[in-house]
Amino acid sequence: MNNIIECVNLSKKYDKNFIFNNVNVKINNGINGFVGPNGYGKTTFIEMCTGLKKYYTGDLYINGKKPDIEKNEIGLVMDKPVFPENVSVTDYINIISQLYGKKPDDSMIDVLRLESVKNKKIRTLSAGYLKRLAFAVAIIHNPKIVFADEPFSNVDPASINAMKDIIMEMKKRGVSFLISSHDLQELVDIADNIFIIKNNKISKIERKKINIFKVMLHSDNLKELKVFLAKDFNINNENEFVIVNLNERKDIKKLFFKLSGFQYSINYIKTVSEKEEILSDVIKAIDED
Repeated sequence: MNNIIECVNLSKKYDKNFIFNNVNVKINNGINGFVGPNGYGKTTFIEMCTGLKKYYTGDLYINGKKPDIEKNEIGLVMDKPVFPENVSVTDYINIISQLYGKKPDDSMIDVLRLESVKNKKIRTLSAGYLKRLAFAVAIIHNPKIVFADEPFSNVDPASINAMKDIIMEMKKRGVSFLISSHDLQELVDIADNIFIIKNNKISKIERKKINIFKVMLHSDNLKELKVFLAKDFNINNENEFVIVNLNERKDIKKLFFKLSGFQYSINYIKTVSEKEEILSDVIKAIDED
């Protein structure tokens, strides 16, 4: 697996305070989530990776080379994007397309739901529209890597889904992403890997090899329920529930068929997916001291 980002003994200070202290980490291709408490350096790291911040010690490589925002292989979505105020959305997209030698493509306006504001001056746009516009111009030139700082903030759910669909489609074409976001559920939905920045270090949150589904069951007769399921399923207890661990999605049908023969009532059923498990791990990692 190729590394899109590699840090070797990387350190960065503001005044006398370390933001990063001797960081050694490799971030692979694909979609990478980037999380951590506020003020711990997520934006700083993205700016370093894109060449916007240059003063640090150690080495930082992007696709095996030093960071350079002027290279066409990098796309950037900033948390607070800055645009020329008196240009319309369509004109700005066309200008950026021409700068990269690309033919203007109106499909991005439709996909990112910018149709209603395409002829408006950028200064009139809300924060959500500005973020959508920033995302659009960041990928116009088909970059190899996209760095996105809070791309989902202030964006409506339908537009977030559109962004996620574009990200997944670009991944199929070999584009990689580093996405910083406080919208953890949105991030976990699409990320191949999650990295956390904390205590001046960057580390990977290891995904546990867990079952695709856990099914939580409750009955007025838990003892009988455990005996009934134990022969055919891997089960364990959790508080007042029986937890059934399933290895494949199709096994849930097998479980429900089995439960149809249980002589007592089942008064609670909930499936817990792998994504929910991972989300809980991410939240725990951020909250830990």
